[in-house]
Amino acid sequence: MKLTLDSAKFLSSKEQAHLAKTLGWAPPEVSNKLTGILKAAFSDYTEMLLGSPLPSRADEIREKRLLHLLRHYAKAGELLTEIQICAMFQLNESEARRLLRGVRSRFRSELDDRVATSVVALLQSAKKQNDGNFRVQLTSDNLLDALKMAVTVNAPQLDQIIRVRGAAGLYDIPPDTYGELCKEFNATPVP
Repeated sequence: MKLTLDSAKFLSSKEQAHLAKTLGWAPPEVSNKLTGILKAAFSDYTEMLLGSPLPSRADEIREKRLLHLLRHYAKAGELLTEIQICAMFQLNESEARRLLRGVRSRFRSELDDRVATSVVALLQSAKKQNDGNFRVQLTSDNLLDALKMAVTVNAPQLDQIIRVRGAAGLYDIPPDTYGELCKEFNATPVP
């Protein structure tokens, strides 16, 4: 079944512009992006109607909704960032981080591939620095946690990922650590 949405039938142009600004969408993308959210909502309600137990706590409801957004709205194989979650759920960054961490923990088997895909994209976007480190731009504390956990579990003798001083989202990965992470996540190292 194909679900599509003509946002102009449901939202004023002012509401569409507000959504586009709040969620970081280009104005022409509003209908297409809302279709992904429509699919997530449809999936959530379908589960309920088919007898899946309903969450009883507000946190569990948010987790379930985020899971459906990851399945039907997020780019294939990727996680939403904490910033995107902040905008969608009207949460602060700490709450968004906790929500994503909860979903990753509760639905680990389903989301491990998404985490790995996001980590591979991150590792392959690294830029080699003059000091030999590999610099990455990282805006998700959950991905940083996944990287640090992989180093701690698989190569505790190696140096950990380091935040670049004075930069909000830049991190340096020492060369040996970068090589180990690429091996662990099957990422092609950058030259």
